[in-house]
Amino acid sequence: MAKRIRWTYEMVAEIASAYTSVGTFKKEEPKAYDAAIRNKWLDGLNLSRQNKPNGFWTIEKIYEVALTYENKTVFMDNEPTAYSMAAKAEILDEVCSHMPDLRRKWTVGNLTELALGFDSKNDFKQAHRGAYWSADDLGVLDDICSHMNRKVTKSNVIYLWGIPNTNIYKIGVTSNHLGTARIVQVANRMGVDYEVVGMYEIENAVEIETELHNTYQIVPTTLPKKDGHTEFRILTTSDVNEITYYLENVVGKKVTTK
Repeated sequence: MAKRIRWTYEMVAEIASAYTSVGTFKKEEPKAYDAAIRNKWLDGLNLSRQNKPNGFWTIEKIYEVALTYENKTVFMDNEPTAYSMAAKAEILDEVCSHMPDLRRKWTVGNLTELALGFDSKNDFKQAHRGAYWSADDLGVLDDICSHMNRKVTKSNVIYLWGIPNTNIYKIGVTSNHLGTARIVQVANRMGVDYEVVGMYEIENAVEIETELHNTYQIVPTTLPKKDGHTEFRILTTSDVNEITYYLENVVGKKVTTK
């Protein structure tokens, strides 16, 4: 296989030091951001806590930064000062006009579907704070999280699936007991059909996933820019064959999809 880049915390931290917000870091350095998310380094980078000089938050800057976020909750969590200033200036709805109003869309059904993609309440909360608290407000949080193992959560399966009749694929990790739940969740969120190439049980699944992401670099796709869109790759038939052989014969074994 091609030479793989092994991201370290020091490498990611050095790149992130050039940015003053999570949103800009994500937009300008998607590969480093992806490594930070998958290795749970993002909080340690303290991007949202870096001091801004007086006068930094102009109206134009608030608009620019807001465009890097996909919903109000993430915008507020990562840029509380900009969010607060936009609210006080009565331009919050305007600067967030490109964002869906997720608060009005949460139902027991789609909350249940979303929660299936997570192994712990904490992971669910960190990834989707708005959904987490909406479930709590509806009194269904424990019910939709009943599949989660509160003591041991382990991502031990790598999956590879593609969008039918395209060369767009996604490489990700999940837990064996979840089967294809995460695949279904992401495909539904992106509004696409899916075709599972294979699922492979691997002891160090997260590490191998990172290697594959760094080997098969992101190529722009036509997918909507929603959570997870940077994890899709455009792969050739040769790429797919190489990946599946590596996962099944070198580092793991193929498992039956559920």
